[in-house]
Amino acid sequence: MDKRTRGVGADHDARRREIVDALLAIISEQGLDGVSLREVATRAEVSVGRVQHYFRTKDQMLEAAFQRVNELGTELVGARLAGETAPRAVLRAIATELLPVDDLHRHALHIGMAFTARAVVEPTFAERLRTGYGELRDLFRLLLTNVVPDRDVAHEADVLLSLIEGLSTHTLIGHHTVESALAVVDAHLDRVFSR
Repeated sequence: MDKRTRGVGADHDARRREIVDALLAIISEQGLDGVSLREVATRAEVSVGRVQHYFRTKDQMLEAAFQRVNELGTELVGARLAGETAPRAVLRAIATELLPVDDLHRHALHIGMAFTARAVVEPTFAERLRTGYGELRDLFRLLLTNVVPDRDVAHEADVLLSLIEGLSTHTLIGHHTVESALAVVDAHLDRVFSR
């Protein structure tokens, strides 16, 4: 059945998520410039009116997409961390999730880069990114607290976060392979955990 003819019995949250997922696919392929209500409606196979029912503005759609990306990232990291408790293993698992290790992660990084570019000119997005980075840095600090007690843990967390973020971009554009990026992460973690 065509999604345009689905109606009354369909789950509200599922329909909203389909629209957001269509939006994310467009952002991954074309960046934020390719986003329009009409394009999202076409990709989601719904009417423009249906998109406007859930999102009155493009900014509302982008906010929902940003939230969805964060939820998906949390789910992926959580799945990789299942059963891991050793700080080094947890840090490496997080680093792996933040690299374009497969098509799903590459897709997520394309979207993340589009939102980062938007954050440069949009204070709301910048604040959300700062909050997200702050939470990740705090997690790194917690994991490193007993490992580098004689060092500035906040500095070590910032260095690791910056290293992973840079490697993600470099791998996405082909300057690094996933393997070489992970080798850099491993070498850095070896230095940190050997102190």
